[in-house]
Amino acid sequence: MRVSRGVDIGGYDLSSTQITTVQDGAAKCLSDPTCQTFNWNRVAGSGGYLKSVTYSANLVSASPNVCLYTKPACPAAAGFTVYGGIDITGSSLSATSITSVQDGATKCAANPSCVSFNWVVGASPAVGYIKSVAYTSNAAKASTNTCFYAKQAQAILERMDAAMCGTIAEQYGYRPAVTWGSTPQAIQTLAGANNCDAKVCAYMNQRYGVQPGVTYGRLPADWYSSYANANCHNIILGCPSVPGYLSTPAVDHNFDDIANAGSAAAAATACNGNSNCWGYNAAGWTKTSGVPTSEVAGACFRTKLSSTLLDANACGALAEQYGLRPAVTWGSAPTSVQQQWVANNCDPKLCFYMVGRYQVVPGGSFGFLPSDWKASWNASNCNTVASAKAQQ
Repeated sequence: MRVSRGVDIGGYDLSSTQITTVQDGAAKCLSDPTCQTFNWNRVAGSGGYLKSVTYSANLVSASPNVCLYTKPACPAAAGFTVYGGIDITGSSLSATSITSVQDGATKCAANPSCVSFNWVVGASPAVGYIKSVAYTSNAAKASTNTCFYAKQAQAILERMDAAMCGTIAEQYGYRPAVTWGSTPQAIQTLAGANNCDAKVCAYMNQRYGVQPGVTYGRLPADWYSSYANANCHNIILGCPSVPGYLSTPAVDHNFDDIANAGSAAAAATACNGNSNCWGYNAAGWTKTSGVPTSEVAGACFRTKLSSTLLDANACGALAEQYGLRPAVTWGSAPTSVQQQWVANNCDPKLCFYMVGRYQVVPGGSFGFLPSDWKASWNASNCNTVASAKAQQ
């Protein structure tokens, strides 16, 4: 960040809470897209504040004891959240630099493997690359004059888990390696880019109790050919279901590591005992996030479904796994899951899951919400619940 000594900007504070050090201010401002500057009064005990405006000669005034820290001026890019003054190294999808911020946004939006890109302000020749790494505060590092652009809602949709791919199969009659059913072309493209054939295999294992070489469980007969044609036997053996977790093959979550437990089995035990753990991978790394962020051949990532306190995403994951639809059906949810659902008041939380996951607009569009969820949306009064929260 650029520092201007002896000047300050009055007002525009993002919070009434002071930063405690210059390092504290830099870390908080760099991780907050709404923060453009922060000040620091060098007089002992004075502190400083994060601010929503950038440096401007019209706004600054002389203040001998104050230093004003400013992020680089990062151009906006539709569909991306921009973080000024930081970068995440590596994970470039091309060795060729983008030519502008708009060029980076266009190329990243068109590439299902891209979830971010960086841009060095004022560099000549141009320096910037599209990337497969998602933004996380753990991975982000301060980088003067660099702007980091993170793809917004598409980033999660384009890293679909087994439950999401299974939902597409249920809604549209999509059967991997057999038929797309009535799946719209845009969703076919998205499912193909996310390797949904393999992920639906995991969905069969978890949703219908398929056990390779043993039983089809509750799997409907029209899924049998997909099980054989999509090589589900081997895929499930490589990424089998684990109680309390959603298993998704061929994906991983970059960064947000807690520790390496030594094996996947040990990681499950460690994650069960850690309320800050929301997932783990086949290499034994426990994670503070359960959201898949990258496609990795041969990988297996597991998202925690249970906790003493379930948030909207955890309630949504239970609904996806067990076919649970609030006020309509418990699906295949066992009694223990039903009790957990009630204890955590998951009915209203699922309203927010539907908004975030399927882009439902309260009082407007159902977005991508599958048809078998719509009765739950209405029965749970989600138009009122979600709208009231948004207005607070």
